[in-house]
Amino acid sequence: MAENISLKRGKRAGNMLLAEMLVYLALYCLVDSDLSDLGIAGLIVALIGGGIGVLFSLILVMPLRNDNLKGVRGVYIFLGCISLVGLYFSLKSDSVLDKTIGVLSAAAMALVIIALYKPGDAGKNYCYFAAFLSLISALASIESDEFALHDFINSMLHTIYIVFLGLYIESKGKSLEQQPITEDASESPSEEQIDNPKTDYDELIKLKELMDKGVITPEEYDAKKKQILGL
Repeated sequence: MAENISLKRGKRAGNMLLAEMLVYLALYCLVDSDLSDLGIAGLIVALIGGGIGVLFSLILVMPLRNDNLKGVRGVYIFLGCISLVGLYFSLKSDSVLDKTIGVLSAAAMALVIIALYKPGDAGKNYCYFAAFLSLISALASIESDEFALHDFINSMLHTIYIVFLGLYIESKGKSLEQQPITEDASESPSEEQIDNPKTDYDELIKLKELMDKGVITPEEYDAKKKQILGL
């Protein structure tokens, strides 16, 4: 049951991430980019750049939709390296606001990576904290000199995606907790391995008959009786 919930939530998170990138691409090309200034060549470059972003998101969408936690971790480790580069350039900025936004974004990424290694309630809480930092970063960007609508909406949608990711991590933890129970059940003894009370009773009767005939002593009978009964 928990595995089914984990798969559903993984698909939901993957769909949310894909929707985020498609909205970003549409807003970038139709709202924040002046198509008249771009020209055909510029438009092609913009589409290629946005297409690469969507393609990269698909790489993350695939393990999410397939409930592959290790795959999601691998992609996020790569994203974490990229976020360090972004943090480096934001810290070199003269704007305190841009530095703050860079630090918040990098911290949110770090929290998500930690969450992926702590499936369950702890991971969900890490994701919720990351979503909060992402939201603060998005709201702070409104005052930035380099504010762009597509970046702002993308940050807001990404915040929602992180919440979905947290729910997936929570259900994944419950799914992993149930796996050892299944394994133990498979290793449980079969019916043939369980002592049959009727067989023990028959054996005790035979021992009693041997004692009555003098073949074994009462002491030997008591010792064997305790052995059979597990006393």
